[in-house]
Amino acid sequence: MIILGLCGLVTAADQWTKSWVRANLPVNTSLDTPAWLAPYATITHVHNTGVAFGMFQNTGNLFSYVTIAVVLAIVLYYRRLATRNCVLSVALGLQLGGAIGNLIDRVARGH
Repeated sequence: MIILGLCGLVTAADQWTKSWVRANLPVNTSLDTPAWLAPYATITHVHNTGVAFGMFQNTGNLFSYVTIAVVLAIVLYYRRLATRNCVLSVALGLQLGGAIGNLIDRVARGH
């Protein structure tokens, strides 16, 4: 149940934060972050059709299929485990939630 619960929470948080950014930040602008956080992280509204850090832009549906394969691989791997390790369940739940959140965006928005 850890993997499913965490997956659901991560997917919901992912979609909520992206919805908030779309509603409150124009494209290609950044949120003012506290000075102590700015060197490490910022929130910027961009449309990324590629993968991490904008690599492989404009590849069509390729990464939607890759994401589906990743989701299936995580689920199948988890089902084949002989014992359920809490740390592994948390890690897989986080990955699965992030992958599903990104898949929703690719299918619904194309980026």
